[in-house]
Amino acid sequence: MRHLLVLAGSIALVSCGGDRDAKSQSGEEQSGDRPDSPLITRYDDLAAVVNANGASPYQGQGIQFGAQREEVDAAFQQAFGNAPERSTNQDCGAGPMEFSRFGPLQLGFMDGRFAGWYLQESPIGGAGAKDGVATSDGVRPGVTLLSDLKSERPVRELETTIDGEFQYETMDYGTVTGFADGDGIAALQAGIGCVFR
Repeated sequence: MRHLLVLAGSIALVSCGGDRDAKSQSGEEQSGDRPDSPLITRYDDLAAVVNANGASPYQGQGIQFGAQREEVDAAFQQAFGNAPERSTNQDCGAGPMEFSRFGPLQLGFMDGRFAGWYLQESPIGGAGAKDGVATSDGVRPGVTLLSDLKSERPVRELETTIDGEFQYETMDYGTVTGFADGDGIAALQAGIGCVFR
């Protein structure tokens, strides 16, 4: 009898993981795939997806913090269809940083390596526009409400000199910092940033 229970449990485990294994073998499941979240309902205008460990062009390969700037800029230039606006700031708390801006997404670099990102609110483009950005779990500044995020993810409000600053735990157990204006989410960031407190 005990052998039957073990066998039944093994079959149940194999059955539960079958679809995921088939998707990963066929290449359908990639790090930049559409966020699977009730937090946003529109995906047709996404150019990029960000997460606690890096970013990726929408439905493209993930790029982790630490990647070379040339690789990162090239991937996002292709995703957004234009060259980045480049800038530098010598006065960031962590040290001098360089930046590449693609629409609402600013990518930060230290010593030529991808170090962080900052995503601000942007208007949702019209049909066919491909300039939107969301987190891998569907959070989007200007669209997602803080109250909705709190109902889906663990959120901790921070006591800093910036009103409305918070952090939330992503679905992959990373941490993203956010900035709220009332119940609206105005901006998000992960990695090393250049936000003055």
